[in-house]
Amino acid sequence: MEQAIKVNDLKSLDNYIASGADVNVKNENGNTLLHIAIAASADITIIETLLENNADPKLSNNNGECPLQYIRQDDIQMIENILKLEKSFDLRDEEGNTCLLTILKFKRRYVVDIEQFWTMIIKNSKSPNIDFNIRNKYGDTCLIEAARAVFLPGVSLHIEFILNKLENVDVLIKNRDGDTFLHSFCRSVATEVESELIQKIFLGQLRNCPKALVKQLLSCKNNTGDTPFLQFTQNTNTIINVDLLKLFIDAGTDINGKNIRGESAIHRMVIRSEGEFSGEDEDCTANIMYLVREGSDVNAQDITSSSPVMLANESRTIKALLIVNASVNIPNKFGQTPLILKLTSNEINISIIQMLLEHGANVNALDNFHNNALHYLAWERAGTETLNILKQFGALSVPDKLGQLPCQVAYFNRYKEAFDNLCLCKSNAHGDVRANFCIKSETRQLQTFIDLQFEDLIERFSGFHGKLRSSLLILPDLGHVSFQEEAHVIYAFVNDLVSNLCRQFAERDKLLANTVVESGSVGEGTKVGRPDEFDFVCIFQEFSRLCEVDETLSSENPGFAYLRLNSENVNGINQDCFNADGYFQTHSVWHKCQTLLTELLQTGNFFSHPNVVYCTEQRTTNFTIMRPTCHFSFYWSGSFFKNMKINVYLVLACQIEGWWPESTKLKNLPSQLQRNALQEGCILILQTEMNEHKHQLRASALNAKTALVKWLPKVARDAYVVCKILCDERICPSVCEEGKEDDCHDCKEYITSYQLKTCMFEVFNNFYNESISHGEAYSEAELHDFIIQILKTYKKYLTLENLPSHLFPWQNVFTFLTSCYYNDEHLRALCSMRKLFTTIILVFLGEPQNFNDVDVASIKNHWNESEDDDMISATEYWNRSEKMIRELEEK
Repeated sequence: MEQAIKVNDLKSLDNYIASGADVNVKNENGNTLLHIAIAASADITIIETLLENNADPKLSNNNGECPLQYIRQDDIQMIENILKLEKSFDLRDEEGNTCLLTILKFKRRYVVDIEQFWTMIIKNSKSPNIDFNIRNKYGDTCLIEAARAVFLPGVSLHIEFILNKLENVDVLIKNRDGDTFLHSFCRSVATEVESELIQKIFLGQLRNCPKALVKQLLSCKNNTGDTPFLQFTQNTNTIINVDLLKLFIDAGTDINGKNIRGESAIHRMVIRSEGEFSGEDEDCTANIMYLVREGSDVNAQDITSSSPVMLANESRTIKALLIVNASVNIPNKFGQTPLILKLTSNEINISIIQMLLEHGANVNALDNFHNNALHYLAWERAGTETLNILKQFGALSVPDKLGQLPCQVAYFNRYKEAFDNLCLCKSNAHGDVRANFCIKSETRQLQTFIDLQFEDLIERFSGFHGKLRSSLLILPDLGHVSFQEEAHVIYAFVNDLVSNLCRQFAERDKLLANTVVESGSVGEGTKVGRPDEFDFVCIFQEFSRLCEVDETLSSENPGFAYLRLNSENVNGINQDCFNADGYFQTHSVWHKCQTLLTELLQTGNFFSHPNVVYCTEQRTTNFTIMRPTCHFSFYWSGSFFKNMKINVYLVLACQIEGWWPESTKLKNLPSQLQRNALQEGCILILQTEMNEHKHQLRASALNAKTALVKWLPKVARDAYVVCKILCDERICPSVCEEGKEDDCHDCKEYITSYQLKTCMFEVFNNFYNESISHGEAYSEAELHDFIIQILKTYKKYLTLENLPSHLFPWQNVFTFLTSCYYNDEHLRALCSMRKLFTTIILVFLGEPQNFNDVDVASIKNHWNESEDDDMISATEYWNRSEKMIRELEEK
């Protein structure tokens, strides 16, 4: 039948339909007859016959493409035929795109003869079937779609035709995000390419967009409060100059208008000047000074009370702001001045510190918790040169609200240089100073370890022998996190924040009703270091109720499951969440939640806590095989923890009661946990394989494993925690090749908590299950032995290059979800690196070891390949992309 359609054999098609055959049946590629007819430019009678017999234009193929997306870009006749058929049939795809929306969304840069295309459109627009203001489910019109892609070649001609030649075009329409076409245009346009169109729009020279409408458009705010001008300041495709700014100002933009984060154009221009958005040829300082001269408030404060000078980290930017009288002593919501904030930068710029002090910055200004610049210097390890400058300008050591002097902060952070310079306390006031400062980050050459030439490190660690529980486990800033005092306040805030966010999901869409479960190291009670990372699982209860597992499809890959609506709920499909076949659309639901989460976070209402500022520089997470979590960050500043970035990871999931992959080894759980796990079912994470259109969900046993960690005796949990501590670079040094000290490799880059946890489970089952006490008491020797067994078990599996998951034994923990990136040589190199670090740690613990089984050649080859990959990513990637685009255009 496919061949009959391709040759316009209407008689065969009629016979096929008369026989009762299904016109929506899919071939091996997921294409229906309607896909094939449109792709083959079949006659209008063929397509009309299919539609009359209920061909569904919303069905997508294996690549997630609907039939309309198969219109050839140069097939003007097919486009005209589809426009005619839209008079009688609803041909919109799953996203609500009409033929014209589809052309502008998916084929916009490939339309061969744009003039011929729009001449045909104008001819057909005289018929009542073309509505140029029709919107898809996202609220996008043809004009908004074209404006979003204005940076692509030829698209500006589409926009000009729509704005100048068509009738009844409403330019004030907003989409679901509150964006007008001008928001999309300003966010995407490449000014150096489309300068003529920019002039025509902002001078009001286009018929559907006169000056009065342009001024009205410039005052429109989207859901995040951004005007088109604020969107323009974030455009990465353009070079902004004074002439363009003048064009906006003359057209009527409000240069002091703020979005919901309180940012005005001057804030955005300063952020842009840091190189995040601007091009090399852009004179950002001239732009900033021009805006101020035109009336922009140089000391405007956003919702965190941050002024532009606080956001600047480049000397030239700060110098420009100081020239136009920016204040250097306005504090933010934490009471931090610009000087204090510069001490929290990733890279301290001495010249900026000097410049601020010379322009009157108060060196002894106190934040809300009475910390001054010296406290922050000690916390951030800002360097002795900075310390000397601060002292030259009269910085004083004073206690904060907790009574801490700057030297005590330096002691906690093991910042010996600052401690020695600042401490005037009596001897022994800080305890064992030597032992405290022996824990520090170091880098050693690979050959040093192979030759067993690291006796000094062995000696340094020997102080912890017999004291793993009493000393190492409770080491400040490195050991097990005890959620007491301020850490408990952080814990409570994060839990309330995530609960409120997930409650908003349900309020916005009842299908997103959910239960939030704590997970990760905090949920297990095994967090080390600082209270700076939290994990949660958001389980959607409604989907769990509405859906069932398709056992046939799910059996193809035991690590994944397919959900579909059960028979009672097939009618009334929600197209945002399910496709036309009733299958759960993993990527669509994830994207919906991520978009909603981003919108909620940007409102600022969730970050009114006096210790918290939302991290606005983060980017929206991309849905990938490696990172399906929704992630956001914020900064915490309190009496003890200062300017600490806290990461929150939210995993979206479903859970079908009682369902586990067929080969799951629940017998590896204690009997009481087995019963609970069987009743609950596994967690189905919204994570596909490489092809996001497969609509899979990844089976995860995280609920059962979290319960198992909590059930284990304290000695097992503490042994696992100590193993994580031992992997810290301040214990296990980084490794480099000779002469490449700047390119070092950390233990935690290679050895993951999940790998160590899996080995800990096996050690408990094999060696300790029956004999070990489940009480709190245990000896240092018992802890030491358990740690050794975990590490030796880990080395055994590194030799095999295969670590089976505790409950899903078909999964290799070393390669799961990354096998597409690994070949045998790559895996061998990674396992060799892990073996190297594990051997070093075992030597520290007093175990006789050698490095004979470490494949040094494989490691060095891997390092060299990594360097080559870095070089390719910056240069060849775009060349390859352009080559692919050219090939598509030729086809």
